[in-house]
Amino acid sequence: MKLKLASFQHFIVFATISIFIGCVTIPSTEELPNKKRTTLEKYLTSIEAQDFLEKQGRNILFVDVRTLEKIKQGMPVGIDAYVPIFFNKIKQNKKTMVYNKNFTHGIADALAKKSLNQTNTIILLCRQGNRSAKAVDKLAKSGYTNVYTITDGSNGWQKNNLPWNEVFDDNKIFFYHES
Repeated sequence: MKLKLASFQHFIVFATISIFIGCVTIPSTEELPNKKRTTLEKYLTSIEAQDFLEKQGRNILFVDVRTLEKIKQGMPVGIDAYVPIFFNKIKQNKKTMVYNKNFTHGIADALAKKSLNQTNTIILLCRQGNRSAKAVDKLAKSGYTNVYTITDGSNGWQKNNLPWNEVFDDNKIFFYHES
């Protein structure tokens, strides 16, 4: 009787752990919404990106692609460059978003400043992972092949209490503003 009770208790513990592990699985890339998917299909969560940067940061270009208004509110510690994929433009008293025509040039300049090139790893971050996905696609069209997007963006970075900097550094700006 004691043997049956002990076996039953082990079964209950095993079943409970199995159910718990099944509930906390991370969504696969197939579950990403289309607006976060890229042609290169290289994705990182904020936690994975932070770990990757800690291990290989010298050989990685870490870029924030948010608008100037957002970047001035803070950015992850370790950002190498700020190169917006879009600019806010006011036309006829209406705020609109326009592509940064010089985005790839800004990335190339940031790579050169860090003594890296187009073959090195680039990690892009925006607020939620949507714009950085578009930025990956833009770089892919220019021949870049090792570019990642952070799928949970700066929101995930802050939510996961990863190192954050409130001070804006003008030396990290790599873009040519369009008027």
